[in-house]
Amino acid sequence: MIQIFLEAKTPDAMLIIERAARTCHASIANSGTNPYFIQALLKLGHLSILEHVSVSFRVLGVSRALSHQLVRHRHLSFSQESQRHVEPKFYYVIPKSIEKDKKTKEIYKDCLKEIQAAYIHLIKLGVPKEDARFLLPNAIETKLYVTGNLRAWLEFFKQRLDKSAQWEIRDLSKALWLWLSHEYPDIFNKIVLGNIPVRDYDV
Repeated sequence: MIQIFLEAKTPDAMLIIERAARTCHASIANSGTNPYFIQALLKLGHLSILEHVSVSFRVLGVSRALSHQLVRHRHLSFSQESQRHVEPKFYYVIPKSIEKDKKTKEIYKDCLKEIQAAYIHLIKLGVPKEDARFLLPNAIETKLYVTGNLRAWLEFFKQRLDKSAQWEIRDLSKALWLWLSHEYPDIFNKIVLGNIPVRDYDV
């Protein structure tokens, strides 16, 4: 089961965003965290002002299959639980399409048990964990620490909240978006409604 925990966030985020925006428009003296001013610029595609605010999350209960997709978002930063130095606990993510049927679930779990037994056997035979881990499947759970500025999160949601995204990373996206849209409603509620274009205003 996916769990997310807030680890860190930039203080005074909206003030920082507005001061960055007013610096661009030579109106810093009028600073006062006006959401309408910020929204107007975002609708024009002026997204660089979001890069001055970052949020970090700890993510638990996701599969290695998800993490392989997640690291493609190169504007986010990641730290992931090691399979070389950390003893695996053999917790697995089971897709709903497999879990809903008794037969498919049985096949899935039997295969995972065989992999687990083989991994343990190799370790007992003296194979290093860094080599035995080659057996470990995408289904095994992992832990991640993820940091991104608000523009990076915006672009992540644009791709991973889409109905064409794979179900697990879409579930993670929904959980992260719920937190960010509550914390920064003037930014993320509008983004999900599709009112803000993803393009570089500054180029």
